[in-house]
Amino acid sequence: MKKGNKGKKGGKKEEKKRGKEEQKEEKKKRRKRRKKERKRRAREEGEEERKRRRKREEEEEKKRRTGGEEEKKGGKEKREKKKTEKEQKRKRRDK
Repeated sequence: MKKGNKGKKGGKKEEKKRGKEEQKEEKKKRRKRRKKERKRRAREEGEEERKRRRKREEEEEKKRRTGGEEEKKGGKEKREKKKTEKEQKRKRRDK
């Protein structure tokens, strides 16, 4: 009978346990990282949304102060821009 083999089996089991524990810890760390990432993204999206809302409110406030004159002015500029684009297209076709 060999007496030297007794301790080996227990060592393997302990290694397995250690490996499983390490995996669990890694999993916890991953979960924590994902949670932080989700929070960060939500915070950034919230900030962007606030910026958009603030911008929209400022524009509405300007319209109220000026009585909507800016809106009319913008429409004129758009029409003129479209006309110039159409003229350029005609010139290109005529060439």
